[in-house]
Amino acid sequence: MSDIHVSLPINAPAERVFAICADVPAIVQVIPNIERIEVLERSPSGGMGVGFKWRETRRTMGKSASVEFTVTEFNPPSAMAISCTMMGIDMQFLHAFTPTGPSTSTLDLRGVLKPGGMAGQVMLKMLAGPLAKGLRGDLEQIKKAAEARVAQ
Repeated sequence: MSDIHVSLPINAPAERVFAICADVPAIVQVIPNIERIEVLERSPSGGMGVGFKWRETRRTMGKSASVEFTVTEFNPPSAMAISCTMMGIDMQFLHAFTPTGPSTSTLDLRGVLKPGGMAGQVMLKMLAGPLAKGLRGDLEQIKKAAEARVAQ
């Protein structure tokens, strides 16, 4: 098992940051490496929430790769968790949105990676570093988008 933690201060309210992260279909406009989002299933309420599923295709190491995600926790505007399985590794990512002032916040991302079998363990050793770097890059893009919306 491996844990990843990325935390960024953001000059935007937590509600705005949460809204960007929760708008999965529009995240392609925020994170350049994401090529396409396909909504597979909406939550029982008909929109975003627990049970929402999508396939995300992104450019990684010069190739396109697709992964299916499911929302496992949805508590606007303070937390959202998603899960996926990729290359024999079960992954759970918890996003926490914490106000630090009237117009500032912190976005914390905690990932728990659990390899399944020997192949998953090998892949985890190979992917943990690049995955953490990629997640930091995603959060930097979310920060940039949230702060740009404040400036408008």
